[in-house]
Amino acid sequence: EILEEAGLQIRPERTVWCSPTVDGGEQVVDVLLDSPQLPSAVISSNGAAAVGIFLRLQRDGRAIPEDMSIVSLDGQEITRVVGLTAVEGAFREQGEHAVADLLTVIRGGAVEPQDQAVRLIVRSSTGAAR
Repeated sequence: EILEEAGLQIRPERTVWCSPTVDGGEQVVDVLLDSPQLPSAVISSNGAAAVGIFLRLQRDGRAIPEDMSIVSLDGQEITRVVGLTAVEGAFREQGEHAVADLLTVIRGGAVEPQDQAVRLIVRSSTGAAR
């Protein structure tokens, strides 16, 4: 919905599922390379898979972000190591709040829904749209 609101076309044939691993990300690139045209960007729901995409594209001589931008939606530490743009804060803060809420409930207290701080950390894996 957010991509469509931003005027970006959703192309189901470009949605590729993989295991949440570096190997899984590398396999995504196999699928992308078989298509007539590489997408200008990849959004990965998993940091390890995003790193796999990054490593495989580099091995194939592709420049990141000139040939393709890569964004990870989970901000795992591994994404920082290779300089991937990522959404950070969601999992860690959600986990911390969940544990705090659980302890409150165990102690007989009541909990209220909380907004989670999520931020986009732009690193070297993204560039201007082409």
